[in-house]
Amino acid sequence: MKKMNQQGVAHILMILLVIVVIGVIGAVGYMVYNKSKTKTTTTTSTTTTKTTTTTPTTTTSTAGKTVEVKELNVKIADPSNRGISYVSEDVEEPDGTMVKMIMIRDKDSAYFAKCNYPASLMKVSEATAKESSNPVKKLGTQWYEVGNGSHTQSACELKGDESAYKTYEDGIRQYIADNLSAL
Repeated sequence: MKKMNQQGVAHILMILLVIVVIGVIGAVGYMVYNKSKTKTTTTTSTTTTKTTTTTPTTTTSTAGKTVEVKELNVKIADPSNRGISYVSEDVEEPDGTMVKMIMIRDKDSAYFAKCNYPASLMKVSEATAKESSNPVKKLGTQWYEVGNGSHTQSACELKGDESAYKTYEDGIRQYIADNLSAL
């Protein structure tokens, strides 16, 4: 008896199975990617913090004016007309405490793209302020630290040489600390 080629649905089922597996892997990857966009990890000089996505409020100074940072009950004078602006973010500390972090930039974009904030402002404890290598300022009984901002986003590549950027970044942080006062 002559054997016939047996071509059934097994080949079609195997191809469909491969397509389904690839689809599931792609869907899981997409979900992980979207979840990573809503939570990012930020490292400060003393602790690791977790940023929670919020709808930020942006405030910008005008010529020679001050920016009121109502979230922290402070204001930043802008005597050199640097165009100081900020956004406020809710940040979860490692111990679970939620705090306000103010991300600050000015109108000078020579060393960073417009989506970057080269400085941050946070309330800190006296112990943290004394250990910090960043500019700090005591207003009344409260300490404030002017630390690193967000300049590591892939869409925000550094422009120019890094030593010039470091000089700029250190300068804006000191400028903020020098011009910070209570509301």
